[in-house]
Amino acid sequence: MRHRRVLPVLLAVLLLAPGGAAWAEPVADPGTPGSVVPQEDPFYAPPAKLPGTPGALIRARPFTAYESVLVNVGRLIPIPARGWQLMYESRDAAGRPIAVTGSLFVPAAPWPARPIVAFTPGSVGPADTCAPSYALARGTEHESLLLTPLLAAGYAVVVPDFQGMGVPGGATYVTGRSEGHVTLDALRAAGQVRGASLSRTAQVAVSGYSQGGGAAAWAGQLKAEYAPELNLTAVAAGGVPGDLPDLLASLAGQPANLHLRVMILLGLHHARPDLPWSDLLTPLGGRKIAELETKCVVDPGFAGVFGADSTAAVFSGLTFPDIFVADPLTIPAWHSAAQASSPGGGRQAAPTLLYGSPADELVPYRIQREVFARYLGNGSAVTWQTTLPLPHAAADLAWAPVADAWLAARFGDGTR
Repeated sequence: MRHRRVLPVLLAVLLLAPGGAAWAEPVADPGTPGSVVPQEDPFYAPPAKLPGTPGALIRARPFTAYESVLVNVGRLIPIPARGWQLMYESRDAAGRPIAVTGSLFVPAAPWPARPIVAFTPGSVGPADTCAPSYALARGTEHESLLLTPLLAAGYAVVVPDFQGMGVPGGATYVTGRSEGHVTLDALRAAGQVRGASLSRTAQVAVSGYSQGGGAAAWAGQLKAEYAPELNLTAVAAGGVPGDLPDLLASLAGQPANLHLRVMILLGLHHARPDLPWSDLLTPLGGRKIAELETKCVVDPGFAGVFGADSTAAVFSGLTFPDIFVADPLTIPAWHSAAQASSPGGGRQAAPTLLYGSPADELVPYRIQREVFARYLGNGSAVTWQTTLPLPHAAADLAWAPVADAWLAARFGDGTR
């Protein structure tokens, strides 16, 4: 999405690149992080020139994040850790340099060899205001309560926003390769934040569910080629959206989840703008997708998921033919692009826990198990756990302690 930068440039922020090189970029101070939307916050404006190294920290600023405790209570319950918002360099699915943002949290208790966990968030929506770094500052990030147990265990936690979230450009929802890159680069950037006292050789892990589960799986399978220097110890990935063409076909039978089907296609479009798009939309579809890009999965003013100002509400009462004149996946190039974003094509670089619910109404259990089978078939060290028969979101909350315990067992006692 296009951004309007309305605040004047007032000061310079020191930018750090790997190896201690200093970068300076004029950045205005909007006041308290989260007090203005990302489109009007110069922190989210990428510099004119990127450092040139994946994972290079561009800028960081302290901030206070807040838990949403399943409902949006605003700035009421601070997350118990020091926090920073980050901007760092990464690569998109085609390997092109991009600037992305995220958040870092470090507990106060000292730990010289503190492990770092990349917590990859689930579906939040395509609007810039859905970016977890912004939502955490507002107390509207619906998975925020899952950060507290990791912080209580003493780990540093970095939360990537993913490509096109907060920063200019469209969100590349469930585009696996870019999500893997952004996650691995978040771990690289975390070790460069002044005052965080984190080691670039620390044990690191990745944990996520739903979209975040796919990102975690992609990070694990890309690590060896993309970030070989990282000391990746474990991956926990739940509710993984596996074969995307298969998942899109499944969502076709779920009218209430039309928004998710459209979000996947929109994310692939932003990742692959060379593919046909505008000719596939109805006039109404074009207007509705423009509206979709201003919404989040969770209505920020609503006590819970969906609500009148959510992605689901955009398509209320509509069907797929109201939006598209033809299914993009009937075009071979589109089908190939969706297949290329499906996890399981590479070997996991660390022991990996995959888990899913047999009652998952969004990502069929069969699709999740197929991801496990693909990793098992390529020699990955993977373990499968079937959760209680819970709906998609409930399985995330119920099985988060299991995923946390998996990470803890692989981190071991460390040298705390």
